[in-house]
Amino acid sequence: MKDGVRRISDHLLKSKASKTLPVNPVHEKVEQKKKELQKRMRIPKILFSVLFAAMFIVLTKTKMFPILGTDFNFSMGVMFGPALGGLLGVNLGIATILGSQLVGTAIGLYKLKDTLSLLIFFPILIGSIYFSRSFRGDRRLLAIPAACIVLFLLHPIGLQVWYFSLFWLVPMAIISFKDRIDNALRHPVARTYSYSLGTAFVDHSVGSVVYLWFLAIPAEFWIAAIPLVVIERLLIALGITFSFHSVKAAMKALQEVAVAVANAGRESSRDSAGGMGIPVPAE
Repeated sequence: MKDGVRRISDHLLKSKASKTLPVNPVHEKVEQKKKELQKRMRIPKILFSVLFAAMFIVLTKTKMFPILGTDFNFSMGVMFGPALGGLLGVNLGIATILGSQLVGTAIGLYKLKDTLSLLIFFPILIGSIYFSRSFRGDRRLLAIPAACIVLFLLHPIGLQVWYFSLFWLVPMAIISFKDRIDNALRHPVARTYSYSLGTAFVDHSVGSVVYLWFLAIPAEFWIAAIPLVVIERLLIALGITFSFHSVKAAMKALQEVAVAVANAGRESSRDSAGGMGIPVPAE
């Protein structure tokens, strides 16, 4: 009986040892070189930022619904600009938005009449920061809507319609309960939509404070806007989600094409060199 148990245990140990193959250092080095080569072949993010800047400029000139109490309109840029932080990273996303404004101003698409026109992209820029860092649940983001609530209530008109600022508890709740929301929303797109919704309300909070302090929009317009804000922000969040995932997929596809073309070119060069009798170094 004991001999039988010993044979079985020896057999299991041998089979386990045979499955655990030693790592081939040469193979590992080749794979590492391939990965490094693929990284060098990838399209730099800075090139994507130039393309996205052009797209952003075009979208900012595509108008949607009006902003009540003002002569301004929301543009399609509000659905694309915030996604840049998630696609390019915070720093490059901010640089792309600011670069777009500089280029657009230089070629005459944007008119800098006053301080308000200078701050026209400020809500989108802050929204881009929120969107990018909301994926990590950065709790410092709570300061943005909190500051906007305070600034809104410090204005006499804002104090009259204090309940309007309750909208900005939404992005605070999304960051505060991020783990629970992520557990409830298993699909990545659904999670992104929750971050996009928080972003849409952050953009709304910053924009509202800017327009309140610079234009002193009367209280009746804020009251009239309440039912519209809900629909408006739900749609903008949908647009941000679509922009992020569609452009991210396109970037991945372009990167794969770039790597494949570069690899094909290298293989062709190697074959040509080999056919001419030129020694080709092994990878």
